Amino acid sequence: TFYDNVTGQLSIVGEAPVEEYQALLRSLQYSNSLDEPTPVPRVVTITVNDGLLDSIARYSTINFVMTNDPPRLFFNQSNVASYVEDAAPALVFDDTLYIEDDDDLTLQTATVRIANVQDQ
Repeated sequence: TFYDNVTGQLSIVGEAPVEEYQALLRSLQYSNSLDEPTPVPRVVTITVNDGLLDSIARYSTINFVMTNDPPRLFFNQSNVASYVEDAAPALVFDDTLYIEDDDDLTLQTATVRIANVQDQ
């Protein structure tokens, strides 16, 4: 058995009863480890050979159902702001704040809450 990741071809070689090849081919699965794979359908072509002739090629299509991943928010966890009374406003987050979203280039909302509010 040999898999060529450039061509995407899996070659299964060796004499075995039809039932064994059938069971092996029925057990094949597709997986993609990328977080955002290209959602273009994949076409799987299969042929078998009895030592003399190839079968007619048969095809199976793998369609992708994409899921919406949540955006990710990063910043320096040790970020501490200091506010001096009657002075300029204190910057809460610095340029270490970073947002990623694999599914979208825009966001719809942001919610900021201040805990332990004393003065209103």
